Amino acid sequence: MSEYNKELLIALREKAKLGSKTLQMLLSHFQSLENIVSADIEELTEFPRISEKKAAVIHEIERHLDGIKQDLELYRREGIETLTIFDDNYPELLRQINSPPFVLYWKGNFPVEDEQTIAVVGTTQASAEGIEIAVDFSNALAEKGAVIVSGLARGIDTASHIGAIKAEGRTYAVLGCGFNHIYPPENKKLSEEILEKGALISEYSPDTRVTTGRLISRNRIIVGLAQSVVVGELDKKSRGTINAAERARELGKLLFAIGRKDLPVDQGLIDYGAIPLEDISKAELISDHSL
Repeated sequence: MSEYNKELLIALREKAKLGSKTLQMLLSHFQSLENIVSADIEELTEFPRISEKKAAVIHEIERHLDGIKQDLELYRREGIETLTIFDDNYPELLRQINSPPFVLYWKGNFPVEDEQTIAVVGTTQASAEGIEIAVDFSNALAEKGAVIVSGLARGIDTASHIGAIKAEGRTYAVLGCGFNHIYPPENKKLSEEILEKGALISEYSPDTRVTTGRLISRNRIIVGLAQSVVVGELDKKSRGTINAAERARELGKLLFAIGRKDLPVDQGLIDYGAIPLEDISKAELISDHSL
């Protein structure tokens, strides 16, 4: 992808605030980014979610390109790279989801070719036992060479990243915010440890703050990057985790649920189709099925 087209795509994302579904719709009709920005305002407003104001921004998007170029230069100096869906090294698994992010910002080591990726997710209100289980399973999977993908949230997400780091393995943290506003803030140090071998990934520019919607939206990237999904402890408020499990099932990816005798796997997950594993020695089953 040319640097001009990359800047154009980022401008449409950041300045015109076009989401993935809207960009997909416009590209399907106009066939190229250049055709989108050269379209008449009247033609653009015929599409859903394109107001006259937004159409005007799209039509005049080139006036933002110098600013986008300066932003990208600043990001590079801060160790932040960008990847677009049109780049050859964009993760193939991510292309297959319903609404792939058109732009990814990343820091660290990403993407790595021919890697085994396993998502580990669960409640933010995890018990000590649930955290221990998630650390142990993630550690075992990372020791076998898998990259652990999670969302840097409190509870099970944090435990999964720690398990991978303990094994001196790689882990990807997908954020629901930009890199300048790590959430939760107490995981700032953990985010820095992840960068030693893994990566921080976000579809949001560095100064974007967290919202509930963005935290939910990032689940499609966590699941999309993974070959299989592992669910740790749940609670009644585990909306994000259930959302991730639903996305895994929609994509036909294997879904596992981990526990042990003193913290059995949630029956609802089993009914949902998850494969229950309550013995750490069974971690290799996840690894084998994710190849």
